[in-house]
Amino acid sequence: MEQLFSAEGFRNHTLADLASRLHCSRRTLYELARTKDDLVALVVERFLDRNYDRGIAAMQGASTARARLDSFAAAVIDDAQRISVTFADDMFSSPRTTSLVDNYDQRCITLVESLIRDGQERGEFRAVNAGLAAQAIMAAISRIQNTSVLAVLDLSYAQATRGIIEIFLDGLTVA
Repeated sequence: MEQLFSAEGFRNHTLADLASRLHCSRRTLYELARTKDDLVALVVERFLDRNYDRGIAAMQGASTARARLDSFAAAVIDDAQRISVTFADDMFSSPRTTSLVDNYDQRCITLVESLIRDGQERGEFRAVNAGLAAQAIMAAISRIQNTSVLAVLDLSYAQATRGIIEIFLDGLTVA
């Protein structure tokens, strides 16, 4: 189901359509969730959790705060590249899935803030408000989720996100 949603989004699928496409019964889908909205939330939440966990796993073994931030961002971006614009748009189409994305973003902000603080304690990063820096990074990333912004920039989401991370890390890093 996640592969189907990643490729085509979920807004235009009915439970009957999903059952047919997934070669299962509607009853099977109802065993997973009571409604289509519940099913969508389950899939989106699992996608976001797995994406975050991949980022955390990628940081293992990185010896500097910058390397940990780079590793986390690279893994999260690489995983997110496989989702279609339709799926991304659909995730912002309902309050429930938007809330899941907001929760994911907050987890990322908390992690980035702690990595910036760690880098500051180690003398790797300049003394800036770590919370503000983390919020600014996520605000910039949120802005480029708008497909019209990407079109103006003539960049993919992955290229734009990597650029944002590089700009911020270069600005934070002690020369």
